[in-house]
Amino acid sequence: MATKPGFGKAGVITISSKSAGNLKHIFEGYDAKVIRQATARTIKRTLVSGRAAAVSEMRSKRMLSMKSSTMKTRITKHDHSNAREPAGSQYGEIRFSGRQENLARFQAKRRVVGKSKLTGASLYTVTVNALGQPYLVGAKAFMVQKGKGKDKVILARVGKGRLPVEKQLGPSIADVAEKTGAMPILVQRIALRYEKEMTTNLAFYSARAIARATK
Repeated sequence: MATKPGFGKAGVITISSKSAGNLKHIFEGYDAKVIRQATARTIKRTLVSGRAAAVSEMRSKRMLSMKSSTMKTRITKHDHSNAREPAGSQYGEIRFSGRQENLARFQAKRRVVGKSKLTGASLYTVTVNALGQPYLVGAKAFMVQKGKGKDKVILARVGKGRLPVEKQLGPSIADVAEKTGAMPILVQRIALRYEKEMTTNLAFYSARAIARATK
């Protein structure tokens, strides 16, 4: 039997077929094989559309700078469906990475705050948005360009001298999804897609079974 997608572990949207839910009535009158096949296909297709929706939703928040291709490596789909297995043992997961992201991705900017009395050099501070702010090490932080590309990193001195320094990290994609309210929105969208897919696939496999039986 199938349930709507919902929360599983932190940072995971589970598309589950383990217990009866609001879709129970849809299965009435269908053969067990048809239900197994429809469940497997529904999970597979919902994973694809659900992950695409998750990437789009996270990028639309504009709380961190990240290309779509990179975001896809942070939001992954995991298919545990099999048409030969009971519907109740089939499920899929859309996982949001718990890996902390480069703090400079969180709308980092340099702001001049004055000049050094000793050298006359400009003094500046680094700022990030509200999501990144709790991770910023105030006056000891500075921003530099990473390699030859446009990416930047925020470093902070961890001693009294200029060295050593440590790269500063911000929240993970899973944290961002929770703190921006993206998770409930995605669960609702994926649930609607899941129900639509299940209805379509039950009709498809049922019609195919009848056609084969009447040849």
